[in-house]
Amino acid sequence: MKKLIIFDLDDTLIDTSDVVFKAFNDVLENKKLKPISKETYEHIKFWSGDSEKALKEVGVANQTREEFLKEYDPFFSKATEQYIKAGKMCLFNAVFDTLTRLKENALSLAIVTNSPHETTISKMCVFNLLPFFDIILTPQHLKNVKPHPEGIFKAMEKAKANAAETLVVGDSRHDLWAARNAAVECVLITSDAEKGKLADYWAKDFNEFSNIIRLFV
Repeated sequence: MKKLIIFDLDDTLIDTSDVVFKAFNDVLENKKLKPISKETYEHIKFWSGDSEKALKEVGVANQTREEFLKEYDPFFSKATEQYIKAGKMCLFNAVFDTLTRLKENALSLAIVTNSPHETTISKMCVFNLLPFFDIILTPQHLKNVKPHPEGIFKAMEKAKANAAETLVVGDSRHDLWAARNAAVECVLITSDAEKGKLADYWAKDFNEFSNIIRLFV
């Protein structure tokens, strides 16, 4: 039986794929580089593959992932606010009902995200998600972000839960690696079968996840 469920936010609970793509291209344009197509963006796998190789493929040389993300975060925050104001961001299907059911079963719910704190809270407020979560951890609260397990360990400490009582839910390899590094089971919600099969549990979308979660409540 699980006591704590730790969720990623972007592209797990909230569909932010277009925002992330726009912010990535905004950084390229700021560097006087040509924006890339969605097809190229998906091909280079910046978020789930070799980030520095991906950057070289789009013309960004001699920059680490961490250095690039320092430039990226302000553009992501700006794009997030633009999409929120335009009503172009949405929750995935079944998110609200599933979170409601989990809270009714007295589970502790946490958010551990690599996204900036201010935009995290803005998104959660827009979709009325704050009341569901006892714990929210962003880079503002952590020295190390995912795939480092620090956020998972902190959430477990706050919830007084051990590894066997904890489940991580995300959409990326960084979520999976963070869970592995903390010796915690992981559900990946992704349409990518190659990635999904690496996890302890794989759901193609949140509707499927809502069925998997019945195993733990």
